[in-house]
Amino acid sequence: MQNIDIVLSEGIHRVPLPDPDAEWSAGYRWGDASFLLTPSWIAKHTHMRWRIGTYSQVFGGVRWNLAEEVVFCILSGFGIRAEVAEAALSHLQRAGLFQQPFSVEEIERLLREPLQLGSGKRAKYRFPQKRAQYIHGALERLSDVQEVAGDLELRDRLLAIRGVGPKTASFIVRNLLGSDKVAILDVHVLRACKIARIFPPRFDLAKDYGRLERRFLDFADAAGVPASILDATIWEMARDLSPSSLAAADRMNRGLAASEGLPVPTYDPSSIIDEFVILEGGSSDRGKKGLPVGRLA
Repeated sequence: MQNIDIVLSEGIHRVPLPDPDAEWSAGYRWGDASFLLTPSWIAKHTHMRWRIGTYSQVFGGVRWNLAEEVVFCILSGFGIRAEVAEAALSHLQRAGLFQQPFSVEEIERLLREPLQLGSGKRAKYRFPQKRAQYIHGALERLSDVQEVAGDLELRDRLLAIRGVGPKTASFIVRNLLGSDKVAILDVHVLRACKIARIFPPRFDLAKDYGRLERRFLDFADAAGVPASILDATIWEMARDLSPSSLAAADRMNRGLAASEGLPVPTYDPSSIIDEFVILEGGSSDRGKKGLPVGRLA
């Protein structure tokens, strides 16, 4: 058993995780929770963030209505930082996009205008023409998409909108309903889950999103954490890892999948050095990164 002590304001909370050679799914091992991107390591950091409420104000709030959430998620597509997408949405809101119909050309013109970021800096929005087309089409179709009670039903209806794929639809459902029945599988989550042997080494995301999502939700159940906290944790941590750290973790985690025909990996603490290894020792960098406080017991 691997015990994790999480330091909370009211005291220390202990979370037990299975032994490294135990399997979370048939043929797939937990690995050592002390080392980067094993399933146990992912579960450990997710429990830490969940228990201290890192994302308690993020999901299922009333920040935006359905139309605004759809437009924000379209604006947040690949290659667009969240800060820029929020600034673009605010710009469209002030222009009255959600009060009256706008043409594709009018939306594109607005997206080409300089954006004021919260940091005080100015930025330009990438892909204004294509995203304007998607936004215009989405707003025309939203009359057919009601905020239904069922998470998966809402996602299915959103998928009928051009420019809204499974990840974007899941993003909208998560933000609106705080759903743990969907997974937001972006590039960082996909990469980390492949390294952890939660996902297979090869897949076609367009065809396999549903299968990968089911696998992800099964892992969340095995780890005893909400799917919403799990994918947010993986995303936030994996995006900061260097390519060399990711490659080293991938090499070290060979053997977590029984199909690879290797023994349970044993880890040399000196074999991988990156910004997260120091988390086990209580470095002050934890506070700088805004990470929760926890340790292996």
